[in-house]
Amino acid sequence: MSNLEVKLNSKVLGDLTRELTKKQHIEIGIFSGYHTPKTQKYKVRQRVEGNISNAEVGYEHETGDHLPKRSFLLFPLVFKGNELLMFFRDPVKHFKFIAEYGLSKWLAKLNKSCLGIIDSAFETGGFGFWKALSPLTVRLKGHAQILLETGQLRKSIKGFIRGTNG
Repeated sequence: MSNLEVKLNSKVLGDLTRELTKKQHIEIGIFSGYHTPKTQKYKVRQRVEGNISNAEVGYEHETGDHLPKRSFLLFPLVFKGNELLMFFRDPVKHFKFIAEYGLSKWLAKLNKSCLGIIDSAFETGGFGFWKALSPLTVRLKGHAQILLETGQLRKSIKGFIRGTNG
């Protein structure tokens, strides 16, 4: 006759439960106070002469409102969704990380992955899906790189962890 002893350490489960009840999330975009105010001149602007904020330029490209649609936030994350899913390929590893280091640090890692995908979209012209610039636009800009006038739009994209701790 053998004696079987089972010990359950519920500390990790308790830590994980506590972290997962926090109401935190990631917000990625161009945020007030983190982008250039209406001081940037855009040379290629046909519809509006003068100053326009990064948020306004971003909105117009993201939605296709008055400009060709060149989504640099939503499309890249959807298109590269499999890469984001690979981030989650080992849920036990992530649960252990969250329990040990906290949800905020885990969200910071996810945020970094999302911003990396968005940055790749700028490098690749929306992974080859953004509409090419017209010959006139290329002539006015002096180059054919899409969504690059000064680099301010790209630099204005930030990701933040928002919410409460439970």
